Amino acid sequence: TGSFTEIHPDGSSVSKIVGDSYSIILRDSFLHVEANTNVTIDKALKLFVNKDGTAGEDGSNHNFDIVIGAGANINIEITKGNLNTRVIDGNANLVLEKGNHRIDITDGKQILNFSKGDQTVNLKNGNSILNITDGSQYISIKNGDSLLYVDGDLVSEVQGNSYMSTAGSSVITSGANTCLTVGGDLD
Repeated sequence: TGSFTEIHPDGSSVSKIVGDSYSIILRDSFLHVEANTNVTIDKALKLFVNKDGTAGEDGSNHNFDIVIGAGANINIEITKGNLNTRVIDGNANLVLEKGNHRIDITDGKQILNFSKGDQTVNLKNGNSILNITDGSQYISIKNGDSLLYVDGDLVSEVQGNSYMSTAGSSVITSGANTCLTVGGDLD
C-alpha cells in the first residue's frame, strides 16, 4: 500500500501514510517534546476548540491558551495575504504589563472604523506621540462633537499655514491673560 512505520537502531521512528489518517481520543491527550518541533502543511490548517460551546466540568472555560516562556517570542510571517481576526460576540483585549506597543506600516494605511460605539484611550504617567514625516492627518467627525481637555499646557506649533473654518459661532474663553502675536496683517 505504500504506508509504513520504521523503528531505527538509534531509536528514531519514521511513519509514512499515503492515504488519510484519523486519530480519535475519547479522553485527554498529552504530547511532550523535549527539543524542537517542525510542522509543514502544504495546504490548509483548521483548529476547532470547544466545539460544543460548553464550559468545563470544573467551571472553567475551554480556552485555547498559548503560554510562552521567558526569552522567546511569537512570530507570525505572511508572505502575501491578510491577517484577519474576528470576534463575533465578545471583547478583543490586549494587556501590555511592561514594554512598548509598536505598529510599523511601511507602505499602506491604518484605518479604524467604528459603526457604533466609542473609542477611549487612557494614558497614565506617560506620553502620547504622533510623528508624521511625509503625509497628512485628517480627522472627520460626522454628526458628533470633538472635545479636547488638557489639565496643563497646550502648545500648537505649525511651520506652515494654519486654517480654521467654523460654520457657526466661535468662542474663546480665557481664565487669565490672552496674548495674540501676529507677524503680519490681522484681518
